[in-house]
Amino acid sequence: MGKIKKINDEFYIEFEARGLTYQQKAGKDEQKAQMMLNEVEEKIRRGEMGAIERQVDLDIFFQDFFEAVESEHTVLTVRRFRDLLKNFQIFLHQYQPRAKKVSQMTPRVMEDYKSFLLRDKGKPGFFIKGVNFIFFLISEVWNFAIKRGALNDNPTIHVRLNQPGRGVAPRFLTTRDLEGLLAKSGENQRLLVKLLTETGLRFEELKFLQGDQFNQETSKLVIDGRITADLYSHREIPISRELLVECKPIERIKKAAVALKKEMGRQGMPQSIFRNTFGRNLIYKGVTISRLYRYLGLSDIAKIVYYMHYLLEYRQAQEIHFES
Repeated sequence: MGKIKKINDEFYIEFEARGLTYQQKAGKDEQKAQMMLNEVEEKIRRGEMGAIERQVDLDIFFQDFFEAVESEHTVLTVRRFRDLLKNFQIFLHQYQPRAKKVSQMTPRVMEDYKSFLLRDKGKPGFFIKGVNFIFFLISEVWNFAIKRGALNDNPTIHVRLNQPGRGVAPRFLTTRDLEGLLAKSGENQRLLVKLLTETGLRFEELKFLQGDQFNQETSKLVIDGRITADLYSHREIPISRELLVECKPIERIKKAAVALKKEMGRQGMPQSIFRNTFGRNLIYKGVTISRLYRYLGLSDIAKIVYYMHYLLEYRQAQEIHFES
């Protein structure tokens, strides 16, 4: 069953054909839009549609994307995407006025957008997180387009981003670090280290963790609102069935946290090192920033700039692989 939607003062029809969603502008008259939809659906039933050109209007696509964002993301993240789309539409209006379709979003357009951002980087507000963050953010928009069948390739992956600054990257556990820590740990402490590095669980969250939060059916650890005062801490993290079983009863692992903190202090390890390791591992598995910030239980997608060194390292590795 098709739909009629309205953007500003114009209607468009949306319908399914050959497993894909199609949209067409239908003017400013709702009754005529309904007639157009009826005709399209009748042709589909009779098999008379022929080859349907897959050309999605940008304004329609942005509306669909933003509706999906509002249903899936935190309030602060919704604002980030809203500001991004406004900024990108300003760019298109000023420098790409003929670009009206999603299929026109090419690497060249994205290179021009990067130049546009660099020229305006002194402005406050939206630009405070930097051009690199904005490009990771708009990459999520084009990933959505690919899922909808409106694009075949993400145009941002062909654009070189700025190298990370001289700041120190968040420390993570190397394989050698992890082996050394596990070698000095008892059974319960080893399980705790595995739990922290495989879930990104905060030590504060560990205090309130209950056995029923390990969901055997879905193989996920469910972190909910009862853990902290952070309203955005709810998340479901995939976890191995082996670790699910080993972590019960949970009380013995909680007790091991005291000894682990002491050992970390002796080795000069920050408590955030487990979350950093978890986040870096997700990045190197190709997890997008939309999923990354939710797995980490962050309230704002912009907070992933903390992991920008890792994101750029992984992206650079992908560029080298692509070029070779």
